[in-house]
Amino acid sequence: FPVTITLAEKHYKPIVGLRPFLSYTNPDNIRKLRELGFDTFEDAFGLDDDALMQSEHLAREAIIKALNQFRKLTAEQRIQWYNNLLPRLRQNRKNFFQHIANQKKKIQEFKIDC
Repeated sequence: FPVTITLAEKHYKPIVGLRPFLSYTNPDNIRKLRELGFDTFEDAFGLDDDALMQSEHLAREAIIKALNQFRKLTAEQRIQWYNNLLPRLRQNRKNFFQHIANQKKKIQEFKIDC
């Protein structure tokens, strides 16, 4: 059956705020985010696309490793890293607002059909 997710605050807050994120969640949620066109930023943190789709323990270890690597960057390096990600972050936010508009349209069409 199709996987449905609710975009919760942990998803939409960083997207709207133009912040890269790693999602420590059910792998189906990550797959669905990608399917909806959202960037999940594993590569930006030096992880492969499936790093967070492994067991809970391996995903947790991957995130810790990525954040420890990120922590070693200087302030200038972090700013450059962020600036390099800005087009992707903007696209994610654009996708988010389009997704919201699509969901609103579905709700309105559902009301009409009832």
